[in-house]
Formats: sequence, structure tokens, C-alpha cells
Amino acid sequence: RQPVRLSNVPSYGRNADELTMVPPGTYERQILEGSDGGGGGRPAPGMQPFRVRVLPATELLMDVHAHLFEFEVIGFLGGRWDAASRTVVIERAFPARALAQEEGDGADAQAGGVSVEMDPESEVGLREQIRDAGLRVVGWYHSHPLFVTLPSIKDCNNQASYQSLFATGGGDDECPFVGAIVGPYDPLLPSEVSDLRWFHVSKQSQHPFPQPWHLKADVDHTRGVPESLTEECLAATRLLGVATHADGR
Repeated sequence: RQPVRLSNVPSYGRNADELTMVPPGTYERQILEGSDGGGGGRPAPGMQPFRVRVLPATELLMDVHAHLFEFEVIGFLGGRWDAASRTVVIERAFPARALAQEEGDGADAQAGGVSVEMDPESEVGLREQIRDAGLRVVGWYHSHPLFVTLPSIKDCNNQASYQSLFATGGGDDECPFVGAIVGPYDPLLPSEVSDLRWFHVSKQSQHPFPQPWHLKADVDHTRGVPESLTEECLAATRLLGVATHADGR
């Protein structure tokens, strides 16, 4: 059987499998450079509500981390928020230790696992690292090693939880929280280049779960690869074999 399912119907029942894949909605327009997109700092209807700018080293480290494992990996994203231009700049990826996945049936095992959770101790340490780097937590990433990068219902719920957790009550000027899904080994990919999908969710949804929306992200090629990237990639390899079970095993 397939480890995940792509729903091709417009609505989902309340008992839908949490691993059901959900095609994100697409914004009609992007915010133009030098514009707030609307009036009073609020984007116009149908417009992506903020810009996403990513440093090349961030995407590279996420990709390296995802390639190290045939099961799902997870991490945080550190960056900065410019409320004036409504731009979130994602400057660094911070690979996390994941809770070990319990052994499932043969199909799920062959698929490399279809779910991931961050180790709570690793999460606390990463948040301190991000703060010490002068950044803030602006997102998270995880991988879909062998299947499409569409978010699942569980991914949508996790994204909504993170958006609430890191909310600061700043209203329209509040820093957004984004999600990224990396697909390194999907056999249906047209080339050996990994797929990378950016998204967030809206509580305004016709479904019994938050509605995912695709985010257009621009890579900032004016920023080079830092010397620290080699050590950061090596640190990701040290996560091999150190996943922990929820009960501490």
C-alpha cells in the first residue's frame, strides 16, 4: 500500500486520516518589492501576506540534512523579520534531533517513515542557539524522504501549533512563522534535484483542519556561503543514530 494518500476531493471529513496529503492553496499575486501590497500595512485580498527571502546556505543545509536519512528529519529556521517591507529573511537552518519512529509494518518501514516529531530537549537547545546567534525562530522544516512534498493534515496541524506557539501578539506587524518540506528521494522527481516546498496555514478553512497555502520564496544570491556551513553540515551528520524515543529510550 501507499504510505500516504493524496486526496482528490474538494472536502475532507472529520475522520480523515492525518497522513492524507493536502494540496496547498495558491495566492493570486505576490507582494512587489517596495510595496506593502495594499494599504495600511495589510496586503490586498488574494495576495501573499508577506515576502520570504532565503539564504542559499539555509537551503543547502536543509537538503544535506534530508539526504542523510531515509526517514523524516526535522529542524528549526532562524532569521529576521522586517515589518516595514513585510519580509521574513531565513538566514540559518538548525537541524534537530528527532524522536525515534516506532517500527511499523513493512510498507511504512520501506517508505522510510511518514511522520516526525522533534525531541523536546533538542528543541530547547535549538531555541537557545538561535537566540544566541541574534536571530529569532521564524520557521521549521522537515523532510518527506520518498514521497511528494505536499503537507499532510498532521503537517497542517503542526504548522498551526507552531504559528500559535511563536506568536507575539504583534497584530498585522507580527513576524510570520513558515514551514518547509524537503523531498530528496521521491522516485517521481524529474531529476536528482530535491524538491522544496514553502507553506503556512490559515485558520480560515472550509476543512476540519487549517488550510495550507503555498509560499513563494526568493533565494538571496547576494549572500555568500559562510565558512561555518561546513561545520554545520558535520553537526547534522552527528545526529545519525541519536534519535530518541518519546519514553527516553
